[in-house]
Amino acid sequence: MSTPDVAPPVGRKARTRQLVLDAAGELFAAQGIERTSVEQVAERASVSVGTLYFHFGSKEALALAFIESALDSIERLMADVARGESPIERVMLAGDAYLQFAIEFPVACRFGTLRAMQPELRGPHDAIGKGLRNRVQQILMTVAGDVKAAMDAGEIRREPIADLMIFLWSSWNGMVTMMVRQDKLAIPPEAAKRSLALGRSLLLESLRP
Repeated sequence: MSTPDVAPPVGRKARTRQLVLDAAGELFAAQGIERTSVEQVAERASVSVGTLYFHFGSKEALALAFIESALDSIERLMADVARGESPIERVMLAGDAYLQFAIEFPVACRFGTLRAMQPELRGPHDAIGKGLRNRVQQILMTVAGDVKAAMDAGEIRREPIADLMIFLWSSWNGMVTMMVRQDKLAIPPEAAKRSLALGRSLLLESLRP
């Protein structure tokens, strides 16, 4: 899934576009794309329906733009991970980046989590789920490459990479899912950071060669 190579809007247009994306994200996370109408999004964003169509053209295009914006944000955070000095440091920093993404963009993270739990959704919105999966898989493949490099460098002992990646992804995703909950079971961000740091130290100790 990709967007055309066009110059991003600036000034008032950019602010209006972001208002619509934020409103759409809140509604998508709360009630799903299928049950969200353009009229609801326009009302939440305090813009006209015509303005919404001017910026996005359709509800599907709006949903695609929302997902692209969220994934662009996590990829910017992941770009900092690449500056890690060693493979195992980059693996650990990837978990930090994912948590930071959830802290900065809880609505997008909540939407992505809910969407992943609805594989039965098909039809005109299937591109949304497919695009979301493809870009997340690309990020995980990069992390898996660093896991292998850490094993090759003797930073951690050799274990099945697939098994270790399942553990890492389920741990990170579980932490984030608990943090973006909207009830009394939600984990505060600072507690999530402490828990992630503890888990990292325990994991590194257990994987020591």
